[in-house]
Amino acid sequence: MGDSSDDNLCIARVVPLPRPEAFALFTDGFGSWYPSIYTWSGDGLRFIGMEGRVGGHCFEVGPHDFRCDWGRVILWEPPERIGFTWQISYSRAPVPDPVGCSEIEVVWSPRDDGSTDLEFCHRHFARHGEEWAAYREAMASEGGWPYILGQYLTKAAGGVQPS
Repeated sequence: MGDSSDDNLCIARVVPLPRPEAFALFTDGFGSWYPSIYTWSGDGLRFIGMEGRVGGHCFEVGPHDFRCDWGRVILWEPPERIGFTWQISYSRAPVPDPVGCSEIEVVWSPRDDGSTDLEFCHRHFARHGEEWAAYREAMASEGGWPYILGQYLTKAAGGVQPS
């Protein structure tokens, strides 16, 4: 972690849960906190989640049971870390070929106070092509990963905005 390459984005946060629960909320509970406004289905989202194993799909199910795969699990080490491909382009179109996609790795480390350190890294934006820098900038903005991870932290805090 801690990768500082220009085409990577890393964010550190403290999750107010013990590590096993923090991991389970992110993975098994993905649909309970991931904002539907960041899906293809929007308000019609019926399910979003990931299959808990290497090779598992990251997908959503929308209206009329339409399913869209948006990634693949490439690392599964509960409750310490996961990795998955991010097969969504800057224009929000699906990227079927993983060669042209970025990757996300999330690592949870226990803290002495019972909470958990989270390190979230979205890597290899350059694989998305010429718009990669704008994509990275958008995901680094307050409306990108900071907002999305904020939804995770709010859910972890029992629905209360963390201070």
